[in-house]
Amino acid sequence: MMKKKITYTDESLGEVQIVEDFLPPPEHLALRVRQNTDKRLALTNALCEEVEDIANDAQGEFEAADTIRQLRMSHKKTGGP
Repeated sequence: MMKKKITYTDESLGEVQIVEDFLPPPEHLALRVRQNTDKRLALTNALCEEVEDIANDAQGEFEAADTIRQLRMSHKKTGGP
């Protein structure tokens, strides 16, 4: 559902009041810290070697979740655990 179209006019805005900058400077802003969660997985030696091979193929640039997702897909296709 569309809202009513806004029609702009060329009229005076009236008295304008300048407001002081109320935001803190960037150096006073706190960075959002991501909390890490430890997860433990029970992997077979063969699966650990496969993860290492994937990491080596990607030259160490990989996300663990993507690697595990790839492994799940390959095990589903091959009928693995």
